[in-house]
Amino acid sequence: MVRLALCSIAVLVADAFVAPRIRQHHCYYRAVNSETETPGWKRATPNALTALRLGCVPIVFGALRCDASRLACGCFAGASITDAFDGYLARRWRVESRLGAFLDPVADKLLVVTTLVALTASTPGVALPAAVIVAREVAVSALREYCADRGQRDAVAVGGAGKLKTATQMAALLVLTGRLAPRAGLGLLRASAALALYS
Repeated sequence: MVRLALCSIAVLVADAFVAPRIRQHHCYYRAVNSETETPGWKRATPNALTALRLGCVPIVFGALRCDASRLACGCFAGASITDAFDGYLARRWRVESRLGAFLDPVADKLLVVTTLVALTASTPGVALPAAVIVAREVAVSALREYCADRGQRDAVAVGGAGKLKTATQMAALLVLTGRLAPRAGLGLLRASAALALYS
């Protein structure tokens, strides 16, 4: 499960840097234009994956509070996998929706913030990078709402640095929830906090 989650994080990084170039290629648009009507199960799958990630949030928090690191790590790994694939499948199948666009960042933030809060209570050294990451998420969310009210929602689009921050953050939390290598996990979390400030 941990290996699969790490592979999913690699997919996030690849999506940040490779996918935009693919979309610019003429073969991509030719393939998209040749698609027929999308089946219902394809339209439902990305949002179902996002809902599954939301369901993992209380399980991860409860497992960390009860010192069940294996359960916490497994649930967090599963949630990371859904994070890698819900948006990817929605774009690949051309089934993006307003509900999915709303739920995806909400699920991400709830999972990350809840996990950070639980880790802060049990893992030394997490508090400062956690505060930086949470403050950045609040600030970006507020900025997006401000731009949306002015009709400029795309002005705060996620870039390559933001996706790299997310991948580093997920890797750090995966290591820390499973208590696999605390020092390495803290190093990744601090790198994620630095990327959060940069992005």
